[in-house]
Amino acid sequence: MSDQRAIIHGRRRRGAAGPRGLGFAGTHDQPRIATVTDAARARLALLAVTLGARTPLLYYGDEAGLRAGPEAEDAATRAFEDSWPDRQPMTWDESAWDATTRALVRDALALRASRDVLRHGDEELRADGACVVLRRHRGDELVDVVLHRGDVAAELALPHDTGARVLLAAGGARLEGDLVHLPPDSAIVLDRTPPAAPHVAALRARNAELATHAFVEGAVDLPSYPRRLNVTITEACNLRCLHCITDAPARTREGRARTAPPWLLTALADAFAHAEHVAFTHGGESLASPVLFDTLRAIDRARRAHATAPAHRLDIHLATNGMLLDGERLRALVELGVTSLMVSVDGATPATNDRIRVLGDLHRVLDHVAGAIAFRERTGADLRVGISTVLGRANVRELAALGRTCASLGVDWLKVEETYPVNGFARGDALAPDARDVADAMAALRDALAGAPLVVVDHLASPASCTCSGDAGTLAFRAADDFAHRAHFRPCRAAWEAAAVDPDGTVHLVDHAGPALGNLLDAPFLDLWNAPAATATRTAALAASPRDQRLHCVTQDARRVSGQ
Repeated sequence: MSDQRAIIHGRRRRGAAGPRGLGFAGTHDQPRIATVTDAARARLALLAVTLGARTPLLYYGDEAGLRAGPEAEDAATRAFEDSWPDRQPMTWDESAWDATTRALVRDALALRASRDVLRHGDEELRADGACVVLRRHRGDELVDVVLHRGDVAAELALPHDTGARVLLAAGGARLEGDLVHLPPDSAIVLDRTPPAAPHVAALRARNAELATHAFVEGAVDLPSYPRRLNVTITEACNLRCLHCITDAPARTREGRARTAPPWLLTALADAFAHAEHVAFTHGGESLASPVLFDTLRAIDRARRAHATAPAHRLDIHLATNGMLLDGERLRALVELGVTSLMVSVDGATPATNDRIRVLGDLHRVLDHVAGAIAFRERTGADLRVGISTVLGRANVRELAALGRTCASLGVDWLKVEETYPVNGFARGDALAPDARDVADAMAALRDALAGAPLVVVDHLASPASCTCSGDAGTLAFRAADDFAHRAHFRPCRAAWEAAAVDPDGTVHLVDHAGPALGNLLDAPFLDLWNAPAATATRTAALAASPRDQRLHCVTQDARRVSGQ
């Protein structure tokens, strides 16, 4: 088994235990660590606990060197669970505390809180005699916790030009050049994150150019990453919408809803660093899961770690039912880079909306939308806000009223979507895009919005053609839809530019309905992006699109975008 495979399987095991487990050096069911060893070695144990993969559990007083009295110190005569002498009350006389141990534990916990790799990273354990290395790694980040429990000094030579940096040291351990000096019972924590290779940074800076060049020249094996990512972080939802296309109500009720694990954010780091548009529009309600904010922070870390000059713009688009979009969450979203919000509303009245969107509250949702608009006006935030509605028999006569509500709120756009016949309710509620009721409702909507600065996105019968076709209907639809999503969707190039990721790490070409390329547990993103299913799809697309047509698509789009 290769090293990479071993690490990957480690992730799989850790997903079931690691950070959800507890790490400890002592509990009330066994003697304290300071009772069974000396203070210096007890500190090494506490350092391993506080910086290991498992959640640290500190038995009260261990951080201050608390130990049983002399009458209970003979470890050789005590059973493993002879813990009664070590259950003494905590002493609050600070002069009796071990100040060195307490300072080390405080510093280690602060370091853990400041470094994502120490909270969520993978863990490897390596031992060489009395020297133990606890290696933590996540993405490009690498931290070594070196523990020397020997009675004589030791030295550890590092590879040249690694740029190692000391994060924490105990017992006199120190780094001099490429040599780590370790006195008896000492420890040192080293940041050994490798610097990014210059050619990698250059490729990142040219990602969009490389993708475009590959499309024009007909390359199907790409050096570039997708420019657009659609990421599903959870399939669970706090509502039970009757027409849900992702089966989130049943998945949530039956416990089948998947949520993205920590390792997936690490596996997506390179894709995040290259992306120009990341969307959370599929699955369940992203705001109902704390994984959303972890993901937004992971995107920000990836871009900072792989910064290029100048950095390309990134737009983050979030679809939400609006129930949890309060002021605190809204501010956090904007601070973490969200630039586009799509709020789902399926009626102009609570009677209609709340019947379709079971457990929803139209008044609450519209209050949150109004709060988002007010926040934008107050702070000048770069945030575009819109409402999406699924049109069916139950709400078709309320479309014009919903449009007036959108205009009064000051939202930027209203998207009218078709009903997908995914279940009994949806099949009975669905209306054909050319139905008379639909035509009348759309006409009434446009009359109601005449003169209002609000973009209507008619998604009822959206064209599949690309803007390079020059078709007026396609151009109008693409302009409106791109405005709503803050993106540039070009069907001709989708297989070269777009991917979707499921919560279990499965990567799809173009979108979640596209061919599955494999799982990030088994291969890096770029390998999956060029998997046989991806290259076969690109090859088929090339057969229907001569080079001159592909070049025309790129040049016409460049002129159109530059003129906006």
